[in-house]
Amino acid sequence: MAERAGNPADAAYSDGNYPSAEELYAKALAERPQDVELSAALVRTLLQEGKIELAATQADSGVAANPHSAAALTAVAEVELRQGRPWLAMRLLNAAKTADPCFARSHLIRSRVLRIDSMYASERAEIQRAYEIDPADPEIKSAWKGVVYPAQEVESLAQALASTKDIEPEVRKKADATMYSILPLLSETSQTCEVLPTAESATLPLLPFTPDDPKQIEGYRLLVQLPQGETKFLVDTAASGFYVSRALAEANGWKHDPKAADGTVHVDNVRIGPLEFRDCTAGVTDAALPDKSGGFIGTDVFASYLITLDFPSAKVTLAPLPRQAGVLPGDRSTSPELAGFVPVYHRGHYLLLPVGFKNKSRKLFILASSMVYSTMTSEAAHSVSRLTLNFTNPERTASHTEEAFFRDTFEMQLANLPPARYRHILEFDTSTIDRKVGLQIAGMLGLDILRPTTVHLDYRDGLVKFEPVIEKEEITPFTKGLSRTRQVN
Repeated sequence: MAERAGNPADAAYSDGNYPSAEELYAKALAERPQDVELSAALVRTLLQEGKIELAATQADSGVAANPHSAAALTAVAEVELRQGRPWLAMRLLNAAKTADPCFARSHLIRSRVLRIDSMYASERAEIQRAYEIDPADPEIKSAWKGVVYPAQEVESLAQALASTKDIEPEVRKKADATMYSILPLLSETSQTCEVLPTAESATLPLLPFTPDDPKQIEGYRLLVQLPQGETKFLVDTAASGFYVSRALAEANGWKHDPKAADGTVHVDNVRIGPLEFRDCTAGVTDAALPDKSGGFIGTDVFASYLITLDFPSAKVTLAPLPRQAGVLPGDRSTSPELAGFVPVYHRGHYLLLPVGFKNKSRKLFILASSMVYSTMTSEAAHSVSRLTLNFTNPERTASHTEEAFFRDTFEMQLANLPPARYRHILEFDTSTIDRKVGLQIAGMLGLDILRPTTVHLDYRDGLVKFEPVIEKEEITPFTKGLSRTRQVN
């Protein structure tokens, strides 16, 4: 791209005027159809516009004409990443690196895959390499300023604090605050609270949520201490931080901070068992919440711990994470304490598990413990199903609404578990989540699949482990249907 810097198409792309950039790139490509860099530029423009299928077609055309081109291979990798197949994206990027180790954009895209794979030191190294090759590229420059430069700032501050004697307490406090504010830029974190180190470990009871039938558990809740008393929050592995009702916010005097995002309130203090959370930004809703619950609590609030959700024993255990060397987020830990854990992709507050299917394909699913039923998009289900007709079966739920369930039974392989057959999968549109995370998601793994296991979560290292408690050839969900629906945060 360096030799064409300043052309109208590149300028439109840099300005975020993607429709104009698409038109200009397409016109130029019609005049020079063999120009592999023009083809790659059109691919990333189409991806910016959300035209994923068109981008895939263009990328396939480019690599078919130029199978050994780093630019063409990288363009296909960008499409694979957006389509929710980061493992295939990395395979293509390895080929691009072999074809041309000095193609800057392949290093940039590698850094994006490494980030969601919790390989943060490697991410910084790839961005640095891309910057050394092409420091004028706007996207590379932005990545360097957003990740590598802040990391250098943190390292400089840490070295200064370690090597300087007799630092005044106020100066040290300001330096620590600066580092604390920078560190969230260097990893996939969604922390919305300051977590006080009041306990190295904790065990908290999970309270079964049974709104209609004591034998039908539709979720688990935690007791939360608020200024105006105690309430229960539903535990949700697909939520971020705290998500509360408007009534609860008003009762506790929580108000919107003008500096924060719309639809949020500032929470001064929350206690859960021996843990204390301060200065939280909580989502707020006017909608009715299940069983007059206070709200939802995302398991990411415990991300500084190794989390064990023991659903069969109805408890959550928080243990120390293995120590990491250095002040900066590093690559995934290989500590013996994490033996048996399986890598997942981590984007924001979502843990994305690659799930294998009988046809040898893999698709990304979100862990979602507040969903009664597991879900799948129609597109994903059709791609792995044996059925072609009468594909869904509407059923009346406990909330007296009808939901569409897929008729087929799906054989799925999750993390360290052996393959198992699952049925009663709910049809679900993930397009809102797709746009938020920049990846196409196939579905969500709900309580029907998670409840018969003990789930271990390591947000820092992007790792999970499932321990099966009930061994069955086929795991089936609850019989009464959903009692609620909600918008996923």
